[in-house]
Amino acid sequence: MTPGIWGDPGLGKTAYANDLAKAIGAPLRQQSMENAQTTSLLLGTERHWSTATPGLVFEEICLGGFANPVFLIDELDKASRKSNYDPLAPLHSLLEPLTAKRARDAALDIEFDASLATFVATSNDPERVPLSLRSRFREFHILAPTGAHALQVARAVATAAAADLEIPGFASPTHALCHQLAHLTAREIYQTVQDAVAQALSVGRRYLIMGDLSAEVLDSDSDRRTLH
Repeated sequence: MTPGIWGDPGLGKTAYANDLAKAIGAPLRQQSMENAQTTSLLLGTERHWSTATPGLVFEEICLGGFANPVFLIDELDKASRKSNYDPLAPLHSLLEPLTAKRARDAALDIEFDASLATFVATSNDPERVPLSLRSRFREFHILAPTGAHALQVARAVATAAAADLEIPGFASPTHALCHQLAHLTAREIYQTVQDAVAQALSVGRRYLIMGDLSAEVLDSDSDRRTLH
């Protein structure tokens, strides 16, 4: 399966790719396509250029320790389409198992097997992704959670945000505090909790209180998504 994950910013698309890589025990290589200009990013620069270098797919598979890495191709819809060298073009062959078995790095002129790699793509606007590529993905449209789902996401993300700081003895956020964050996106919750932890530590406390949250978060009248 080649997941194509579409949805608004901050909903956890990138986090999914990280969790997938951990679940299958493979390394994750993340690459944003926002500033990509040429085909060389994925499969190398043509050898006639003096600055020719291998592409990231060859580096990860042939120079790394795994034949089945996970490639997170982020911001697929933001790749430049004005260039004469379409940076998305190599994905057409890399996403087809038969042609991926004989992937060719342009810089080294070496064929290698990329068919065991997993490609995960994210996009805010799938309409800006070529149909020829979209047909190669199994698409998942991520919607903003509402109601009970929003509360569940808030608890999970807030707990992870505090735990990821690895501060000995720091208590997990309470359910009441997590519920206060449920109107935010997953990315906003994560950043807010880590800022709140820093605030708590600055006064020598190893647990969070409502006062550690910013005024904007606590303002129930702020112009943000509701739970309904």
